[in-house]
Amino acid sequence: MTQIGKPERATQDRLIALFRDELCYRYLGDGSDRDGNSKIEESLLTAHLEKSGDSRAQVNQAVHWLRTEADHTSARSTAERRQNGAINRSERGTGPPIVASDNARGAGR
Repeated sequence: MTQIGKPERATQDRLIALFRDELCYRYLGDGSDRDGNSKIEESLLTAHLEKSGDSRAQVNQAVHWLRTEADHTSARSTAERRQNGAINRSERGTGPPIVASDNARGAGR
């Protein structure tokens, strides 16, 4: 594990313990290598919502909305970062950083 990976793993372990031990969440394990891995465990979510008394239509609508948002999060995040000038050629690996500024021509120096 890299030096950067050790602190990240320690942080993840602390968060898992917090959610599991203090907030009574059930830890489902590391699913990164699991077939069909998803940000949303549809079967567990559906079962929970139905057990909570939501109608089938409400459950379907909630799952659909959540999947749509989860699928678009990374694309929207990238678009927002690009719009705000946070993505530059350096980040894309195509050249040195480009700094966006209202004072791009050095006015006021």
